[in-house]
Amino acid sequence: MITLREKMEIVEELLDAAGGIGFWHFDGNGVLLRTSVSDAKFISDLMELSGAETAFRNYVRTNLMPAILTDEFYMTWIVVPHTVETVLKEVYLIGPVYSSTISEQHVLHRIYEASAASILKEMPVSRLKEIPVISHQILMHYAMMLYRLLYNQPLSQNRIQLITDRTEQSGPERAEKQSADGDYRIMEEILHSVEKGDINYVRPQSTLLVQVGTMSRGNPQRQAKVMIITAITRVTDAAIRGGLPVAAAYALSDEYILRLEQCNTLTEIYQIWQDALKNFTQQVYSIQTAAHSPMVNHCIFYVRSHIEESISLSDLALQAGYNQNYLCSLFCKEMGMPLRSYIMDQKLELAAIRLKNSRDSVSSIAHRLSFESISYFSAQFRKKYGCTPTEYRETSLS
Repeated sequence: MITLREKMEIVEELLDAAGGIGFWHFDGNGVLLRTSVSDAKFISDLMELSGAETAFRNYVRTNLMPAILTDEFYMTWIVVPHTVETVLKEVYLIGPVYSSTISEQHVLHRIYEASAASILKEMPVSRLKEIPVISHQILMHYAMMLYRLLYNQPLSQNRIQLITDRTEQSGPERAEKQSADGDYRIMEEILHSVEKGDINYVRPQSTLLVQVGTMSRGNPQRQAKVMIITAITRVTDAAIRGGLPVAAAYALSDEYILRLEQCNTLTEIYQIWQDALKNFTQQVYSIQTAAHSPMVNHCIFYVRSHIEESISLSDLALQAGYNQNYLCSLFCKEMGMPLRSYIMDQKLELAAIRLKNSRDSVSSIAHRLSFESISYFSAQFRKKYGCTPTEYRETSLS
């Protein structure tokens, strides 16, 4: 029978043949046991200064699943912890690679910004150009392959964690970061709408647009495919949480990823992204509404599509064309909670997402969700989550 060490030697050979991709082996205490990288000191220094080392060490303390980590220097690493009966025995790293072709100037700017220019004296800058560019989807496959060799069992793609190590910036870069955070918030709202089967949610057309200005020799079609494959993976996970059977969700995901690989233009790629969102949301909607009466379904989706408005029970009943008392009684019977509580619960769920994933102030979030005052919003939030909105945000960021 082939030993684990022999399996890892095969992985190392495969990665080397794929473009000289580095393979690292640490023990459970984080001590480097061996690596295939010839200039290990240079890369180790980069790993430390880019935040990758701290990030992966923190990650494996509390996580068992593989992760794909992108550090401050735009380098990407695959992190696969190996545990035996929940005890961390060793950690394997694959990398560094770039998941898209980044300009040399952009990387150097980050290195100098981190006051790490001294490491470039030990190794020519041209060494950065030798770091291979590997698509995100291929990285996913490497992570799944390594996991299977370690544990003798398959791993679904949606269980691979994505980690981005970012620090605060100021000036124009902070503005750029805030813009990125806004896009991230929109993506979280999209995932929320898929999980809830919210077919009335209007999705921004700009989501996941590819920025090619900082790329050299870049392929915008390839980059768009990688980004959307990653997004579809997250949408698949959201749909499963929303009740879509795992087999059906994976089959749908595979179908769209296959279609993406056959696209030749950005227009075709983004059309598939919109089609995938619509289809996944519709599938979840069908699952979730199968057990409810048309009247209750109408209430659910009216609330979700008007979540930022002030929704009164009388207006909802009038809009639905039913007696308010009868409507509330039926809703409580089918949903197990009063209609008024459901409206509040949906608003607070969305508020929590925005607190976690955006820089919007607490007052701005409360205002946008039509709470009558910040104090009322805070009181209701504490009742649901056991802490104030500010405390919730601080905990999420820690």
